[in-house]
Amino acid sequence: MHVYYQAVKAGAKPGSDFLIKMMESRVKNDLLSADFDNIELVSLVWPRLLVFFTFQSPQIDKGITVLEVEHEFHVTMVTPNGHTVILHGIVDLIYRDSAGNIRIRDHKTGQNVKTHTSYSVMLDDQLGHYAVSLNIFDVEVSFLNSYLHRGKTQPPPSSLFALHRYRHTPVGLSVIKQNILEKIDRILDTKPLKNYSPTCPNCQFFELCHAETRGINVEKIKSLHFRAKASHDSNVRLSVKDQAASEHTDDNPKFEISFTNL
Repeated sequence: MHVYYQAVKAGAKPGSDFLIKMMESRVKNDLLSADFDNIELVSLVWPRLLVFFTFQSPQIDKGITVLEVEHEFHVTMVTPNGHTVILHGIVDLIYRDSAGNIRIRDHKTGQNVKTHTSYSVMLDDQLGHYAVSLNIFDVEVSFLNSYLHRGKTQPPPSSLFALHRYRHTPVGLSVIKQNILEKIDRILDTKPLKNYSPTCPNCQFFELCHAETRGINVEKIKSLHFRAKASHDSNVRLSVKDQAASEHTDDNPKFEISFTNL
């Protein structure tokens, strides 16, 4: 997706024949050096992406001006308890729509276009984190149904894609910002119960670890979710990328707390 929108940023028209041929050429070149697992993955994803490029993108991207693709930011803030933190993230797409509004978009894939709603976009931690950090009020999720439908009859494009938007108010965004900073204070100023289980990606740092209560050895899982940060400064770094697990250490006052896509 980032390749597609980089081309749009460079001036290509969404859904144009030029852009489609460019994407096809890119995929073919990538496949020459791909291993079998990647080739199998591309064979599943590419047909759906091709429909996205030819059907949905020309509709939702009509008249847009792409400002940033995979935009990385580091924003320093101070929590109510006085901790200096660095909010970090990588935004899939930032653009200006035809009405002049600046929007943040996150691209999601899955097997159900009903996964997201405008209400879920409003409450989405990742989008809220981005909006607060960049002070952008308009956020949206572009959802791509990645399920490969069997048989000759393909479902209509409307069932393959969904776009959900929400516009925060200044008051709403300030509440989200306060909630983020207060949550960081709770993480740093308390001793949260650790959670090493399939529910780790949604852990709010205070749940009892269900894996440990069942007597499961969680050392391997811990190594995937937690690591100490080698740091020489007193900052705390909170990083969000696709809402997943967290990092925390008790024996060092310098922390890196990261949400990554595991």
